[in-house]
Amino acid sequence: MATVFRHKIYAHADTKLQKVIEQLGMDGYGSWWILVEHCAAKEKKGGYVEFTMLELSRIWGKHPKNVMKTLNIFASLQLISTPGFEKNLKLFEIRVNKLSKYKGKNSINDPLIAINEKKSKKLTPVKAQPDISHGLHILWNTVILEQGAQLPKAKAMNKKRTAQIKSCITQYKEMSTLEDWRRYFEKVMTTPFLTGNNNRGWRADFDWVINPSNLIRIVEGRYDNLGKKIDTMINPFKGANDDQGSNF
Repeated sequence: MATVFRHKIYAHADTKLQKVIEQLGMDGYGSWWILVEHCAAKEKKGGYVEFTMLELSRIWGKHPKNVMKTLNIFASLQLISTPGFEKNLKLFEIRVNKLSKYKGKNSINDPLIAINEKKSKKLTPVKAQPDISHGLHILWNTVILEQGAQLPKAKAMNKKRTAQIKSCITQYKEMSTLEDWRRYFEKVMTTPFLTGNNNRGWRADFDWVINPSNLIRIVEGRYDNLGKKIDTMINPFKGANDDQGSNF
């Protein structure tokens, strides 16, 4: 019987999964979830699932050498347990640690039954939208890796950053979801002027990008067609985050 995971939208912000992304890129992140799905579907008593090298190579679309690299990283981060891993390189016993985190009382064992049950229940009040501000620096770092952008990463959130992001969301309803912010960050990282192609070699950082005044300038395309040669009658830096003037 098929199992549906209620996948949390903040899963990528997990510390261990962030290390997977840093070491293997988004391909490694995808490989992790494919492994979770297969282990959940084939799980036996004790939680261990057998995979052959050929099987892992097929489901991941990787060369055996890269399969080994991926497994080693997952094991080093204690995402999986692999007893006898070093002795047998053709047949693996793999257990996803804390698989219940992804499967169990929050899972639906039959999508059609679950949908019908949901329809039969009384309507419940709509829950408030989740606060996306806490993990937004992780999304910024992720998009930097995806785009190969040479921009400074953000190490952590603080009260000032959280307040700036909430201000952006309050002022601009188009910035209310993680997907909205992903598109915004991608625009920043594909705008030459904001990634160092200007007469100062200046690059936008996380704090500058989440400033509400700067956000509207970027969204409206103020920096789209600017390059190293800047009209002296226009100062694109003017008024952009006065308390961060040292960045310019």
